[in-house]
Amino acid sequence: MLFRSLVDQHGSEGGVLDSVRQRLEELTGTDPCRPDRAPLLQLLVGMQSRPESLADALRNQERLLKMRPDSPIILNNLAVLEAFVPERVESGLRHIQEAIEQDRPRLEYLDTLALLQLQSGDLESGLNTLLGQLPLLAAPEHKLHLGIAMLRTGRTEHASRIAGELRGLLTAATPWSPLNGLLWQELSEGPSGQYRRHSRPTPLMQHDTTPASEGE
Repeated sequence: MLFRSLVDQHGSEGGVLDSVRQRLEELTGTDPCRPDRAPLLQLLVGMQSRPESLADALRNQERLLKMRPDSPIILNNLAVLEAFVPERVESGLRHIQEAIEQDRPRLEYLDTLALLQLQSGDLESGLNTLLGQLPLLAAPEHKLHLGIAMLRTGRTEHASRIAGELRGLLTAATPWSPLNGLLWQELSEGPSGQYRRHSRPTPLMQHDTTPASEGE
């Protein structure tokens, strides 16, 4: 797909990406979106899955869900976005449970469930959900979420060890997604960071400020 190729090849070039984003918005602007343009809308959601455009990503992911209400992958992707909006965390928990019921408890779904549990303040449940998937948590994003769970539950030595391991894996060519970047900042700061200065989980961002791809 031409648009995806442009995004992949020019990921750090703001001007090119702005042009691609604008064209995608034009092509998917009708509501309901044409079914044959659902992949374009999905690509647009991926580009919008950033702190500054999260509200747009949520709105368009909900449009995808209206087109494919039986898709557990779309439900999971919506739940991932909702994990970063405090008012939507409970909705995200409902959506990820629907995804698991429609499909099966895949690792990606359980990782999303754990993230939502952590964001809701149910820290031990979030940690236990992740620990229940060991040793399958091999992907960096899964280890990141496990590190956050360790940090927030006071297991700081384990959190520090995971952070050190992730530093060794990260390269300029494989950065975190913008949303996971928020979590990485928290884990990197450790016990002295912003999260630890509060007695309960602090929202990562306020409302109105990269999910898995359908079929992949």
